[in-house]
Amino acid sequence: MSDGSRFRLDVEYDGTDFSGWQRQLGVRTVQGTLEAALGAVVRAEVVIEGAGRTDAGVHALRQTAHCRLDWDYGPERLGAALEGYLPADLGVRAVRQAPNGFHARFDATGKRYVYFVHEGEQRPVLGRRWLAHIPQHLRLDAMRTAAADLVGHHDFAGFAASRCSAKTTDRTIRSVHMHRRGHRTMIWFEGSGFLYKQVRNMVGTLLEIGRGRMPVGRIREVLDSGDRTMAGPTAPSRGLVLWRVLYGKRESR
Repeated sequence: MSDGSRFRLDVEYDGTDFSGWQRQLGVRTVQGTLEAALGAVVRAEVVIEGAGRTDAGVHALRQTAHCRLDWDYGPERLGAALEGYLPADLGVRAVRQAPNGFHARFDATGKRYVYFVHEGEQRPVLGRRWLAHIPQHLRLDAMRTAAADLVGHHDFAGFAASRCSAKTTDRTIRSVHMHRRGHRTMIWFEGSGFLYKQVRNMVGTLLEIGRGRMPVGRIREVLDSGDRTMAGPTAPSRGLVLWRVLYGKRESR
């Protein structure tokens, strides 16, 4: 029997009812659900590898994964076949045949995240599953000034979760920008990679600065000290979306 062909999948999901990306025994995860659907299509056990793990409640517009399958009918028919086995909160938006050496995680050159905030006293109803609610009006000028300190190559130990198992906490953030539309503010991050809960911890600190509860210089203090207790609280998972995994210049736009 052949080893099959390697396929790349671009995956979209609403993370609200998933216990994160990573397969776990006895709980509903994105990886486990997708593997079960693929297995039903090809009638064999399937293992997929993702570009990274998202936490429980975190969403993705274009997560990337790869797998090897015995499938001779092309990527378009594979994507169409999958639709009949996937739940409403999980979709495969693109399937393509990949080079044998392609690896969703190790070939990635970066990731782009966006965090959605609803400002104001009235809580959001439509979109509540993917918006964090902040009752106050945020000071975006202060947040932008503070966010500039995040850009570049730094030791982000002060923004890592206590359970972070990374070999090094050094990471590079290429850009941080934010803009407001009505009551909704979007905070965008692009970097080479991120530590466990790093984005949500950075957002939590920026939100505290935007609410006037922390000084604008707090980001620099956290980076210099590596002290997680100096940073803000971890922002809620529901506001975070993995927007895209980047692979080379053609996909960096």
